[in-house]
Amino acid sequence: TNRLERDFGFYPWAAAQVTAACEDRAGNLIVGTLGNGVFLFDAAGKAAHLTKEQGLSSSYILSLAVDREGNLGVGTDGGGLNRVRRQVFDVVEAVRDATVQSVCEGAAGGLWVGINSGGLNFLKDGERRTFGLKEGLLNLYVRSVFLDREQQLWVGTFGGLFQLAENSLRRAPGTEALNPEITAIQQDRAGRLWVGTQGGLACREGNAWKIFTTRDGLAADDVRAIARRAV
Repeated sequence: TNRLERDFGFYPWAAAQVTAACEDRAGNLIVGTLGNGVFLFDAAGKAAHLTKEQGLSSSYILSLAVDREGNLGVGTDGGGLNRVRRQVFDVVEAVRDATVQSVCEGAAGGLWVGINSGGLNFLKDGERRTFGLKEGLLNLYVRSVFLDREQQLWVGTFGGLFQLAENSLRRAPGTEALNPEITAIQQDRAGRLWVGTQGGLACREGNAWKIFTTRDGLAADDVRAIARRAV
């Protein structure tokens, strides 16, 4: 039987004539008007408004359709066909102007971010916290950040390999033989840590490091990225 699903209240398009309506793939209502653009209602009934000022070629809408990918097709009066896609990516305001070199997932939805000349940063809920050396220096050239299975955070910089301990960065023990320009960090399924440097590939097993270079078969000593192969 016919029944009222939701009352959206007084319509927001003023005196403009409604010319088209459809639902998106989530069942949300989309309304096109003659002269007042498109209104996209969310599940709570709040409407987003798209007009020529927001990028449509015309605010006079004649037809609407949603395709298989969820894009909205908007047929206009004299402005042709518009395709509207929902924004997928956004810039994180806390690091908008930073040179972000590396990102890895942290605890409870946070992100560890390595910034060129900006040290180690932790982002969560729009807040940014910066970590530097125990001596207080923050302008590290951080090139790689990696959280291992034991939840130990490793930080590769152009000044060596560091670990986060007690809210400050401390040089990882036993890394004196490594090239100080660290560019990549990864852990294999056996738990061994692999570090890419500008002077070869280093493998940590236990507390010992083994370094591989072109003498051991590498194509080049400058190792920029490491990926673990899928099974």
